[in-house]
Amino acid sequence: MNHIVTSFLNHKGEKLSYHYWEESSRSYNKIIILLHGLCYHAGAYPFLVPALVFNGYKVYGLDFRGFGRSPGERGNIDAFEKYVDDLESFRRMIKSREGYREIIFLGHSLGAAVALMYPMRYPETEARTILASLLFSSPLIDQAVKEDQSSVEITLEDFATDSGRVEQLVADELIVKQISKNLLQLIDETNKQIVSSTDKLRNGRFLFLNGESDRIADPAAVEKFYDKLECRRKKLVTFPRMLHDIFAERRREQVFNAIELWLGETEFEHKAP
Repeated sequence: MNHIVTSFLNHKGEKLSYHYWEESSRSYNKIIILLHGLCYHAGAYPFLVPALVFNGYKVYGLDFRGFGRSPGERGNIDAFEKYVDDLESFRRMIKSREGYREIIFLGHSLGAAVALMYPMRYPETEARTILASLLFSSPLIDQAVKEDQSSVEITLEDFATDSGRVEQLVADELIVKQISKNLLQLIDETNKQIVSSTDKLRNGRFLFLNGESDRIADPAAVEKFYDKLECRRKKLVTFPRMLHDIFAERRREQVFNAIELWLGETEFEHKAP
């Protein structure tokens, strides 16, 4: 599997880091844009990406501002919409390279919030969207609101049940261990905006993936939103005894199978952006 880390210029000429992976010996006609989770970066998915490439997808992963190798204050941003606009710049760059190939969004945690906000800001572009561990009603947000601190220390043991995976995260110098109070509050405001504007998601096709035991994002809040959402197609899958990083849990093959099943079910429904 080929893995390249490079950069591109967004719509404002700012340089952002991204990864892409492909198996050069295989043909593909679909692209997955991987949008990383809170604290993470695009290169922090050692099990998910190979599974996607094995199933015939080329994967691009964007490092959000303030995360991974992209510039910006670590774990902070001044406007949530900048993430969404950077995603649109990234999508346009990929589209110019890949032509007719369908682009699918796969967002985890913070990235899921960005992916869900995207059709509200860019309604003219349609994309099948996978939303994993969506950050609705997070205890981290509650902590940020209550405490008089500029940032919140992240407990990485809350992300995965596998101690080996936690050790990987702790050792990874690109993992952000503190998230600004400002960013958490922006996520909270974005969630409220999404919940109050579900009519703008009517044309969407969404797969929601939850870890039943998630201590970073509240699965019950996601289920409540799911029940309210009216759209072209939706599906919710909850995985027992899994925490926030469902792509690295011991039974992660269940997650990968759910993704592949849903992509197969919706194969002929898409209108490529």
